[in-house]
Amino acid sequence: MNRLFTVFAMFSIILCAAGAEVYCQRPIGASKLEELEQATQLERQARDLLFKDGNYDQALLNYKLVLEIRVRLLGSNSAGVLGTLMEMALCYRARGDYTNAEETYKRVLALLEKTPSGTPAAVTETLYRYSCLMRRLGRKEEADKLQTRASATLFPGVRKAGRVTGTVVNGTRVSMPQPKYPKYVRKQKLSGSVNVSIVIDVDGTVISACAVDGPPSLAQVSEAAALRSLFTPTSLDGVAVRVSGVISYNFVW
Repeated sequence: MNRLFTVFAMFSIILCAAGAEVYCQRPIGASKLEELEQATQLERQARDLLFKDGNYDQALLNYKLVLEIRVRLLGSNSAGVLGTLMEMALCYRARGDYTNAEETYKRVLALLEKTPSGTPAAVTETLYRYSCLMRRLGRKEEADKLQTRASATLFPGVRKAGRVTGTVVNGTRVSMPQPKYPKYVRKQKLSGSVNVSIVIDVDGTVISACAVDGPPSLAQVSEAAALRSLFTPTSLDGVAVRVSGVISYNFVW
């Protein structure tokens, strides 16, 4: 028993040294509610590291701790676990670790198929993110199949996209926010262009964004900026329609 306690204590010390600040603030014998609160704080830190700072290694470490806590206390099929896995997949992609990103998306889809958390919206988001990864890897056929599944889940009964005839009035840009350069990526003096494939809904909002090329560490902020963009609706014979397009972002340090 003493040996087991020593090993656990050593593990806690290693996590503290690695920078998981919230973890170090909690006693080992914390109650279930305290541990869940700890996981929530770790997740907030991880999101800042992922979506704002670009410190993907530290974000991934935090997410792994959150995942361990939630699986142990809530079970592997809980909504919190699924959300953590989705953001871990984004971390893997940002680090260029596409193998682990793909395996994580597969794990999420498998869990969604056998859990009440598997709502159409959750399944659709996972399929879209997974298809985006496949597109980045040049696996177009797989990406198209995943995107078709996602569209069928989200928009049942809607006809397949393709060539149309009629009078088309193209939408115009209303606003296009620029992505913020993640500070940890900027320190690496990394520059480049990122092309983001988008889907614009009938009201002119962007409902899907996928960085299909460019530095993986700049994909996340580019997609986030694209999702905040706004256009006037595109119409076909006077009826607003959903359309796709591409936004390009240039990063120069």
